Amino acid sequence: MTHLRHFKFAVIWGLLPRKYQVQTILIVILTIIGAGFETLGLSLILPALSVIMNPDSIVTNAGFNYFAPHLDRFSQLELMVGGMFMLGGVYLIKGIYLAFLIWRQSEYIYDIKSTLSDVLLKSYMHVGYEF
Repeated sequence: MTHLRHFKFAVIWGLLPRKYQVQTILIVILTIIGAGFETLGLSLILPALSVIMNPDSIVTNAGFNYFAPHLDRFSQLELMVGGMFMLGGVYLIKGIYLAFLIWRQSEYIYDIKSTLSDVLLKSYMHVGYEF
C-alpha cells in the first residue's frame, strides 16, 4: 500500500511543471516555519500563566536563573507587564506570518489549478470527436 502511495506522489509530482515543484518545496519550508511559530506561541502560554498566578516564580524558577542577575533592577509589576508585551509581540508576529503563509498558499493553489485547467483544456481541444 505504501508503494502505491509513493507511486501516486511521483505521478502527481511529475505532472507539476518545474516552477511549481520549486514553489512546492518553498511552501513546505514556509509551513514548517509556521508550525515553529505555533509551537513557540503555545510554549509561551504556560510560563506566562505561571508568572501571572505566582509573580515570585520569576525569581524562584530554574528557567529564569540565567536572567536573574539582570531582572533585579525591575519590579515584579514591570516584569509582568514587559513579559505580557513580549508575549503579545510574539503573537502579533506569529499572526502576521501566518496571514502571509495563508495568502501564499492560496495564491500557489490558485496558480496550480489554473495552470492545470489550461493544460487540460488545451489537451481536450486537440482530441478528435470520435465516440
